[in-house]
Amino acid sequence: MVTTANDMADSMRPISLFYATVLLLALSLTTSLVASAQSALNYTGYIEAEYTYLAPSTSGRLQALSVQAGDPVVAQQTLFSLDQEAQQIAVKQVQAQLKQAQANLEDLQTGARPDEIKSLQAQLNQAKATLNLSATEKTRWSKLAERGNASQSQKEQAVLAWQIAQANVNNLQASLHLAQLGAREQQITRAKAAVDAAQANLQLAQWQLTQRTLQSPLNGRVEQVFHRLGEYVSANTPVLALITPQQLKVKFYVPEQQLSHLRVGEPIQVHWDGADSPLIGKIRFISAIAEFTPPIIFSQNSRQKLVYLVEAQLINSELRPGQAVDITLTKKPRP
Repeated sequence: MVTTANDMADSMRPISLFYATVLLLALSLTTSLVASAQSALNYTGYIEAEYTYLAPSTSGRLQALSVQAGDPVVAQQTLFSLDQEAQQIAVKQVQAQLKQAQANLEDLQTGARPDEIKSLQAQLNQAKATLNLSATEKTRWSKLAERGNASQSQKEQAVLAWQIAQANVNNLQASLHLAQLGAREQQITRAKAAVDAAQANLQLAQWQLTQRTLQSPLNGRVEQVFHRLGEYVSANTPVLALITPQQLKVKFYVPEQQLSHLRVGEPIQVHWDGADSPLIGKIRFISAIAEFTPPIIFSQNSRQKLVYLVEAQLINSELRPGQAVDITLTKKPRP
């Protein structure tokens, strides 16, 4: 059997068409993979936390500690307290000073006591009786002296006694009037100021007492405990560190040539070992200062590169501070 060139060409056409189709599909898949790779940016980063540190405003000995590291807490939950004996004594002392100031003000506003007023009134009545008697004696001795039956000296003594009795009545009337009026306005003003000062001191002492017990300002978890029961805690020294899922952030570093693809507010995907689906975050900070790649994320390809720090806020994350993660960012064309 003789095979011609035309016959051989006809037999090769299906094979050539098959390889051409395979090559076309391979090129299409390669182009798709390259485009997909070019449309996503991948980075390595880690989780960092912004802790809330709780510290007393005054010094003291740690008297009660109701939580441990890892315990969940809710807002307004009591966490720890310092010794309170000195502050409780101060509150009682100021309360006594306030009562004393209030009693003094009430005494000045009401004037003299009823018994004192009654005594002054009785003295005044007696003085008036004496005045009436001395007035009668003055009249009698004056007439006798005019008739020559009494000396001028006797008359003058009677007039002097009447004058003394009149002055005594005037003095007692003034004393009774002042007793019924009460204290002077300036004295009452000073007494009111003393009451106000005592009330302010009481509020301060009560506030200082409440500062010996600290409550949680948020819902979260106790991350660290820095002191034990019985230890002395200095003022403004943290006793606990709290953390919430909203205080977690992811930090990663981006080469300079890729900065143009990042914007504050853009979403990112965060992956980690064992996760079924990524977490969603949002870029909140892009540093303006270049630095060398930190040792924590060194690699052979990035060791000598200058990079820029990027921080992203996580939403409802259960990750732990220091945990390594992978970040994926969709590359978008920029105008």
